Amino acid sequence: MKAATVIFEGETQSLYDYIKAHTISCIDNYEFSNAFGCCGLYKECSDAKRCLHENKLYSKGCYYRKNLDLGQVFYGNTPNTL
Repeated sequence: MKAATVIFEGETQSLYDYIKAHTISCIDNYEFSNAFGCCGLYKECSDAKRCLHENKLYSKGCYYRKNLDLGQVFYGNTPNTL
């Protein structure tokens, strides 16, 4: 099967903005099917109080990220939950 070709006339900022917004929306709404507790960056993520993993789709499967998003830090230099 041959891939479809899409041609845009000129590069426009609105096209770039649309693609960026769509990509962010896809990442935000992505459901990772094989969830896991945390990755090897958990201490660094704890200190930053946010997920630092470079692969945003992979990080959606991290249970610890969900805690960090809620402000719950279990490890690192400043844990706030026992």
